Amino acid sequence: MPTIKFAVELTVSHIQLDTFKRIAKEMNEIVHLNEPDTLSCKWFYHEGDDKWFLTEKFRDSDAFLKHLDEISPQLDQLFEISEVNRFDVFGEMAFNARVAIASLGAKHYTYWSGVSH
Repeated sequence: MPTIKFAVELTVSHIQLDTFKRIAKEMNEIVHLNEPDTLSCKWFYHEGDDKWFLTEKFRDSDAFLKHLDEISPQLDQLFEISEVNRFDVFGEMAFNARVAIASLGAKHYTYWSGVSH
């Protein structure tokens, strides 16, 4: 099964921004130390906006499920202080991985064609 990519858009109130950043850094540290098959985990924002974007890339569904298990406490905290506006998944996921994120309203896109180097 090929890699899986996520793009998640979140709204974070300015009041919760410091807490949000702390939690996001904790998540990145966990990925860095414990998740070699999480190929990337990157946060993006636009200055002055309350929208944040998380992009992630996993070797496969097993890597994603390990990630979910590793960062579960931080993810719960993150969802308490932010709102998921959009959750796009690119690539085929195993059924149990799809079930794990079904409540987040993830939209799945199937690969059609392209080039990578």
